[in-house]
Amino acid sequence: MKSFSHTLHELFHMSFHMQMLPLLLAGALVGFAEKPEEPIQEEQKAPQSLLDLNAAFQSSKTYVETRQLNSFSKIFFTDGSSVVVPSSEWTLEDRTGSENAPHRSVEFSGTTWKVDGKDTGMARTEGGIEKSVVVYAFFDMKYLYVYASNGDVISFDNGWAPEDPNQGENPGGNEQPDDPDTPPQNPTEDPLHNKDIPASFQIPKVYIFTDGGAAIDSKTDYRDASFRLEDPSKFFGENAKIEVRGKIRGRGNTTWGMPKKPYRIKFDEKIQPFGGVKAKNWILLANYSDKSLLRNITMMEVSRICGMKWTPRMLSVEVYLNNQYEGVYTFCDNKEVGKGRVEIDVVTESDIDGGYYLEIEEAMDEPVCFKSVMDTPFMFHEPEVPTDAQFQYVKDYVNAFESALMQIQGGDRETYRQYLDIPSFINYYIIQEVAKNPDGNVRKSTYLTKEKDSPLEMYHVWDFDITLGNCDYTNFEKPEGWQMRYVKWYNQLFFDPEYKAETVKRWKEVYPRLKEEVPEFIERQYRLMEGKEADNFKRWDILGKKVWPNYYYFPTYQEEYDFLLSFYLDRLEWLNSEICSDSF
Repeated sequence: MKSFSHTLHELFHMSFHMQMLPLLLAGALVGFAEKPEEPIQEEQKAPQSLLDLNAAFQSSKTYVETRQLNSFSKIFFTDGSSVVVPSSEWTLEDRTGSENAPHRSVEFSGTTWKVDGKDTGMARTEGGIEKSVVVYAFFDMKYLYVYASNGDVISFDNGWAPEDPNQGENPGGNEQPDDPDTPPQNPTEDPLHNKDIPASFQIPKVYIFTDGGAAIDSKTDYRDASFRLEDPSKFFGENAKIEVRGKIRGRGNTTWGMPKKPYRIKFDEKIQPFGGVKAKNWILLANYSDKSLLRNITMMEVSRICGMKWTPRMLSVEVYLNNQYEGVYTFCDNKEVGKGRVEIDVVTESDIDGGYYLEIEEAMDEPVCFKSVMDTPFMFHEPEVPTDAQFQYVKDYVNAFESALMQIQGGDRETYRQYLDIPSFINYYIIQEVAKNPDGNVRKSTYLTKEKDSPLEMYHVWDFDITLGNCDYTNFEKPEGWQMRYVKWYNQLFFDPEYKAETVKRWKEVYPRLKEEVPEFIERQYRLMEGKEADNFKRWDILGKKVWPNYYYFPTYQEEYDFLLSFYLDRLEWLNSEICSDSF
């Protein structure tokens, strides 16, 4: 926890390089609406909740989050303790959505405190916190700040952001909707991994009701809708049912052209469905051509074991659209910047070094994109529209990186290392090689970050529905053969014996877990589908029929499942024999 406390006179003369936004919540400022008849006297007693919070601050407790209800707010700490703030004592303003302003300006005018230039009528009190009241308090996804009438500041930082909120906010206005309702779960405690499956278990369900029964026929235009998310067994969380308003549209490139459609959901408010993070944005993957329905989920487990910075959380659900059964889908995190997802501080308009969230995608369908000297198609996700200087900085950085790669064969085996986070590139290589992913050869569905004072990092992986033998491209139906070893960046990297040795070392570290844990995980996900695959293939009669790009297609689901498992194990053993050989 990073925190500080000093006088308001010192704090409020710091420069704000941001434009303030209007009030978000009526009555958010205590004493703001009306001026009391008399100034507050120093002999008054502070509210108990303020004293409790100050005690937590003095004890150096680590802050987690604030939850706000109608009559009170509750502040949580990592030791399990909490402080309850009745609205009758003082009110916390929720600044989570105020992207351009970390908090309001507060200053002492000589007689009373002013907030955003408006007189609160509160006099400065003398003495300690025990004789003070709250002038202004706010929280957002990163901070909790309380400004007391004696000039003290009680501040908490949940460890995700820089210490100074005036410097650590994101004035570029990039949405960060993903602060979790609780800290992200330890994967080993996630019900996806180790919670006993009760006999009464029921697969989660997502009900979608578009307004007026409107068709979802666009990847760009949202349809307003009502949603009901059900976890009847309360297996994944405390809520058996969540009802929420929101919007829905189509998504995907090739998959959008298939009969079973994938969707992007944006709820009107942040919710925490099925034990995930608390966020507005979610994805429903259709897995139409993956008749095992499990390839994406399986490869996320490989990602978790290999140690990518972020692994999107995925689970199987049943989807109903306007009372029509649509089958078994994969419900998963959206790819976006935010806590619990892509945790970077997006570059400000006045800076160029970092951070950036980038995608390699040959479709190049984002507003700003470029091709590098090695013809790699880059797109900007965050910032979505960089300044000219930022665009040129990233392009020059990538070109310098690729130019350095091409010097490895000539004997320069040091320069390239300054441009890339080597462990993440190795982990990415292993994941894509295990999957034998046709789309994993640094041409699409590749996500990198470039943070301030840091090199390029492979941050997470995505898109595995046509992997693990589910592809009729040349040799992709076979568990043998390299996919990533001789493509683009990696073809150059493996000319460095040291990089090769690091890859072998990492493989030997993760291989035992990939062999032991992943098959058990696949079997568990099959059980969590609870036999609903039969209903899926009643809705979509494709078993035993070729769907692009199937090479193998079997008449029963059991055969599809068995093929996935056997291909994975055969692929793992082939890779192990090759990577551990002297000829690698």
